[in-house]
Amino acid sequence: ETSSVTMIKQWYQRRVRGNWKTKVCSEPNPGDSWCICMWATANLIDKVGCKNVHINCAATDVPYLLGAEKDGGWNLDKARECIKEKCPEPKTEEVKPSNL
Repeated sequence: ETSSVTMIKQWYQRRVRGNWKTKVCSEPNPGDSWCICMWATANLIDKVGCKNVHINCAATDVPYLLGAEKDGGWNLDKARECIKEKCPEPKTEEVKPSNL
C-alpha cells in the first residue's frame, strides 16, 4: 500500500467514520476509485509528492484544474504541475486529406 493510499484512508476515516470507499464505490455507481476536491488533491501532493499520487486523467477535468489558482484557500501550483506531468495533452491524430 502506497503512502498516498494510507494518507487518503486516514483523511477520510477522520471525516467519515468507517470505510468510505465501500460507501462511494458501491451501487448505484460502482467503481474502483472516487473523486476528491482540488484542495485535498493539492494537500495530498504537497504531503507525499506527485510521484506517489494516483490520478485518473480520464476522470479529471484537466483544463479546469490547470486554469484554477486556489481552491479552499489552498494554492494549486504543485497540483497543476503534477497534473501536467501525469496528464499530458492527448495527441490528436493527423488528418490527411483523401485523394479525390
